[in-house]
Formats: sequence, structure tokens, C-alpha cells
Amino acid sequence: MLADAEPAPPAAPAEHLLLVPDTSDGAVALAGADSRLVARYESFSLVEAAGEDYQRLRAAGAERRDDMREVTTAAGAIDPAAERASLAGKQAPDRDEALALVQFVGPPKDAWVQRLRATGARIVTYQAENAYVVHAGGDAVERLAGLVGTDTAVRAVIPVTAADKLEGEASAPA
Repeated sequence: MLADAEPAPPAAPAEHLLLVPDTSDGAVALAGADSRLVARYESFSLVEAAGEDYQRLRAAGAERRDDMREVTTAAGAIDPAAERASLAGKQAPDRDEALALVQFVGPPKDAWVQRLRATGARIVTYQAENAYVVHAGGDAVERLAGLVGTDTAVRAVIPVTAADKLEGEASAPA
């Protein structure tokens, strides 16, 4: 009987991505917040926070940047970590050659891009937000797929599909 069922626990507050400025207010708010550091930069820290911690960081001047989880393709915005199968997955397409989208956890740092290049993949173009379209062949495909789960700077590596290259209505299934 549903009437006897236990009520569902309340949903955890959604975590937001925040750019916390490297200011005294930002440092104090970060020190008092239960947040997860995503990446540190010269003038800001990129963190995830929810609830009161989110409010505290916003009051200290943090900018909400949940948009950094999305990548804009010709077909529109996607969250590659949530909406697509990874290049490293069992259902990944042809592994001999791949055109892939590599999204970093934040604005790309030189060291991150160097590690991406070290896979043997060739960078084709930057893709907002925080991503590159790359081409890889042979063993470079495996090395590229291997970044997922091993390189903490890499948020997602997904195959680029034909639909990603088509603008607007042209990408909709017939």
C-alpha cells in the first residue's frame, strides 16, 4: 500500500559551479564553505557548492557558471558528461579513428592541453565551453579515451556525431 510507504528523503540541493574571486572576501567564504575545489587559477577558484555554502560564496562575489558544464555545437548546447556515451565506453563507435570532443573541468590550462596533445590527438578547434574538438587515429584513440577517469582535468571525452555538425532544425531526426 502506498499510504504505508516511507516518505522519500528530501533531494540533495543541486550543486552549482562557481567562480570564486581571489579576494579576501572570497578566501574567507571558501574557508568557511563545504565546497569541492574543481580547479585553482591565478585570479579565481572554480568550485562546486550547494545550499547555504552556495549562498555564502555568491555573497562574497562568486559568479555562478553552470554553463561551463555545457558545450555549444552547431546543433545546440549539450552536457557531454551527462548526455552522451563516453569514447571510453563499450558502446563507443569505431576505435580506429575518431573525431572527439574533449571537455575540461574548467578553462583549459596549458598543462592540460599538453597532456591532451601527448595522446597523439590533433586539436582541430576550441569549442565553448572549455572543450576542444580533436582528431585521433590508431593508438591515439585509445590514449584519448584513457583520459576519462584518469586525468582529473578531463570532464568528458565523447565522439562527435554528424548531428553535432548540423545547425538547428537540420539536426532534428526526420
